[in-house]
Amino acid sequence: AERIREAAVTNNLDVYYSAYKTEDDGTPIDNLDEHPLDGEGVVVLALTNDGWTEEKTFYSEPMMNPTWLDIAAFCDRAIKNIDMGDHRFLEQVQKSTKQHDGHPVVNLWMGS
Repeated sequence: AERIREAAVTNNLDVYYSAYKTEDDGTPIDNLDEHPLDGEGVVVLALTNDGWTEEKTFYSEPMMNPTWLDIAAFCDRAIKNIDMGDHRFLEQVQKSTKQHDGHPVVNLWMGS
């Protein structure tokens, strides 16, 4: 959490990082320096309209080969701008077929 806090430049993290595997004994494997995506993309955090809440979307600046640390720091900033409720656990990223301002879109999967 400390490395994410430093990268997000905040003392109060709103994201819970859970996009990692564990050792047999349950110890998390540090993957913050790994690149879950190759190439360029705009990372998107979206709160979809469920009939009760307004749809909100937060876009990153274009990123080239982002690490999990880059994505977690972005996610924390995005959560501070979008009320995600309990959905604060960063679980996965997925490239989309969509584009934003001419850049490929990468969606974040958030859990609760």
